[in-house]
Amino acid sequence: MKGIVPYKTATGRELKIEYNFNIISPEDVPTDKETFSQACKDGCKNYNKKWSCPPCSPDFKKMKHKKYLLLFLLKINGKDFSDCDEWMKVKAINAILKPKVDKIAKSIEHKFNGYAYISGACRICKECAKKTNDPCKYPSKLRYSLEAVGIDCNKLIENALNMKFCWYKKNEPYEYGAVIGGVELDDKIGSSKIENMILNLIKV
Repeated sequence: MKGIVPYKTATGRELKIEYNFNIISPEDVPTDKETFSQACKDGCKNYNKKWSCPPCSPDFKKMKHKKYLLLFLLKINGKDFSDCDEWMKVKAINAILKPKVDKIAKSIEHKFNGYAYISGACRICKECAKKTNDPCKYPSKLRYSLEAVGIDCNKLIENALNMKFCWYKKNEPYEYGAVIGGVELDDKIGSSKIENMILNLIKV
């Protein structure tokens, strides 16, 4: 199910946030832990510096799962930032969407006894204890991103949401930005209930 929500930023910029969600089985999630761990090692500053990131993050296929996975995605059109250069569009859209994805995932997790997957690395602590090889300070609160556990998010959203990511490429228009999150659930939730939660939390 998908829809669009008008949204005004703290600076008064008016834009639209598109949402899309679906409930699938964890068994249908495409993964390749080795490939995505290597990609993180090659291109991410958090590699081996956060307990939430590779090589510390678990393999999705080896994790214990609930019965369902609620997958949701938020998206903003690059035209809403037509006055910005392409890289600034990426940063601005991520700055808006990532906190909202985390809020939605954790709120649904809390209300329905789920297990959340957030956007990017864990941000509970200002500096992760992994940097000094100390144990995680809040292991019960630590959550992983879908990518960190080896999920192929490109294939996932194509299969589950009939969408594609638009990746930033230098000297090319950045058409839209999208951020993905998820929550594992023991029971299915009605689409209207999910939609109402997403709508209300987008506005916050």
